[in-house]
Amino acid sequence: MTMKLKGKVALVTGAGQGIGRGIALGLAGEGAAIVVSDINLEAARKTAHEIRVMGQRSEALKADVADEEEVASMVTIAINEFDRIDILVNNAGIVRDAMLDKMTDDQWDAVINCHLTGVFNCTQAVVRRMMERKNGRIINIISSAGLVGNIGQANYCTAKAAMIGLTKANARELAPYKITVNAIGPGADTPMTRGVPEKMRAAMLQRIPLGYLAPPDEIAPAAVFLASDDARYITGQVMHVEGGMYM
Repeated sequence: MTMKLKGKVALVTGAGQGIGRGIALGLAGEGAAIVVSDINLEAARKTAHEIRVMGQRSEALKADVADEEEVASMVTIAINEFDRIDILVNNAGIVRDAMLDKMTDDQWDAVINCHLTGVFNCTQAVVRRMMERKNGRIINIISSAGLVGNIGQANYCTAKAAMIGLTKANARELAPYKITVNAIGPGADTPMTRGVPEKMRAAMLQRIPLGYLAPPDEIAPAAVFLASDDARYITGQVMHVEGGMYM
């Protein structure tokens, strides 16, 4: 084990299950202490327990990333407990699928607020201290849906496309402070993807040359790499880890 992240502290949102959990475990496996954030505190506690069993420090915190005050409170608690945050993984996400002519304002707002405003809230909450220390890694979990579009997901696709723009803007703005900002576009088998209609799932699989949706632990190494010093000269990029779906 290389322990590329020994001594680092990572905050991973939406880490109670799926890709977030996989990334949290992957970062912990390389020596990082993990703040496990999720709107489902019980799920967050389970992930944090797994990390502690691995021998790494971990704390589970509940927060709705769309709520600025909850995010500020979460970050304050995390810094009080761990002294700093070196790595932020913006992974929290939801879907509220509907065809365009039937999508409600609530469905639109919920997805935009979670994916896009949530990334803004979390990044803003941690970045000032990263700027003071002139060091940091921010990783945003996007989706190929933001590049190719999906039927019935106008809200989700819009949020993910906007996250790419936010990633690039923040990368330029934070580069003088030696903070890198990158994105990962995963194609993973998660509770969210398993919830899509079978016809949509079959169409998704047909677009993947490697022929399968990866388990979350196959996404985690990309996050470990971007969080490590090996990637210190990489910023503003989207790393696609989706079996060739988008190429």
